Amino acid sequence: MSSGFIDFLLSRKSDKVTRRFCLNSKESLSSQNPGIVSVLFSIQKALLSLTQPGIFLRVLVPFLFSLFIGLFCLIFFWTDFTHWILNSINSIEWFAQSFTWIFSLFGSDGSSFMIFMAGFLFFLNVLIAIYVITVILTSIILVPLLVPVLRNRYHPELPLHTESNLKSSIKNSIKATVLFLILILLCSPLFLIPGVPIFISLILNAYLSQKIFPFDVLQDLASAEEIKAFQKEHRIRLWILAISTGLLIYIPLVNFLAPSIMALSFIFYILDNLGHFRARRSKDQKI
Repeated sequence: MSSGFIDFLLSRKSDKVTRRFCLNSKESLSSQNPGIVSVLFSIQKALLSLTQPGIFLRVLVPFLFSLFIGLFCLIFFWTDFTHWILNSINSIEWFAQSFTWIFSLFGSDGSSFMIFMAGFLFFLNVLIAIYVITVILTSIILVPLLVPVLRNRYHPELPLHTESNLKSSIKNSIKATVLFLILILLCSPLFLIPGVPIFISLILNAYLSQKIFPFDVLQDLASAEEIKAFQKEHRIRLWILAISTGLLIYIPLVNFLAPSIMALSFIFYILDNLGHFRARRSKDQKI
């Protein structure tokens, strides 16, 4: 499928949004908000853009790098870290005694299960590390590479901001990532409860992506004050976008590219809505 044809399809989607959400034929979308449906169109555009070789190859870079780090940890640190986790679990006397008592009812000391649990927790932590590294690399490398390309191709009317917010973006990413890791540690005991890890990881991943990606996309397009105002006004839709794309993590094979698809979805959503946001602010200020 050629790049020109993909551009045509993406532009057609934008035209459909324009026709659907304008109150009448005389009004342009620049002064209207296409609403929650724009979230779905952003995801659709992100998935469609992956058929473009240039974008797809860029998307692979963060994942392959973080996958290499993850495999390196699993191969070279499996024994040391599983032993450390097992010793940490055994050091919690009431926890270890409870497990010993439960397994004694079945004629076992539970040692095999404890070793399995230690290995599972280490593997889970490696997966979390792979995801976090992928998100960070996507934030630092992929988003700055894709935003200029997609802006010039689909929204050349959006001007660049005179001052870059790179430092603020890095601080925002570090702050959000540290808080994400702290929440992961606090919630880690709940990961042993069946079904709970799915819900917790979905919410925490959504928190991380909706905190990092909007700032990264807007760092060269808006002022710090405008970025905060955009995030505040679109908070609910950004959360919906983050949770919706976060579900991709649970789809086999697709989950490898989930952070990059998230980033693409945020890029399309923000580029499509930044003009509407500015038009409304300008109108409100005049009033």
